[in-house]
Amino acid sequence: MERVVGLQCYSETIFGCLVPDTSSTLGGMGCSNEKISKEEIEHIQQRAGRTIPVKDILHWKNVWLKIAPNGGISEDQFAQFVIEHKVGTGKDFDARSMFRMIDKDRNGVMEFEEFVLILLLPKAEDVTPEQFAMMCISIYDEDGDGMVTRDELLKFALAKAKAEGKTSPEEQEQITDIVSKLVLYIDTNSDGKLSREEIASAIHKDPYLKRILRQHLS
Repeated sequence: MERVVGLQCYSETIFGCLVPDTSSTLGGMGCSNEKISKEEIEHIQQRAGRTIPVKDILHWKNVWLKIAPNGGISEDQFAQFVIEHKVGTGKDFDARSMFRMIDKDRNGVMEFEEFVLILLLPKAEDVTPEQFAMMCISIYDEDGDGMVTRDELLKFALAKAKAEGKTSPEEQEQITDIVSKLVLYIDTNSDGKLSREEIASAIHKDPYLKRILRQHLS
């Protein structure tokens, strides 16, 4: 099965979710050049907050047209692409985590600009606490209120455990206990919700928090 070289390098973020390494480049799709408007390029660079070589955007556009000839793909289609092409871990759960992180408008459709943003996501260890906190909110905030609750974190952690075959009562209880303790530690105002500021503050206080989270919930 053909492998997409540019999406092989991933690093773990909170709870073991995987994000792409910016040092990677796409390849192996056998694409020809495809035109893209100047306005689209400028908008992509604006959303990315950086200057991206036009040749890279053109190449990614060609890859995108192979994946989404109709201009967009659903979460199921993206997960299928990840599995078929062995992208990153090649796992359905990790693909869906990436999709939820980048689908900020929660419309259930990934578009080209969002695809590019996935390719540009940094490694978890390379981001600031504030950036890491934003990534956490993007992944786990299901109701879109900009906060993360214990139930949202627990739902994610248990779903990941199930995907990995960790379904015994003892394992479920251990995961529940870990999530509860993490929320208690991070939730400094005791309102039952984790804000971006609280997550960032906890990481500033304990720089190893990201590693601890990955060790216990990856």
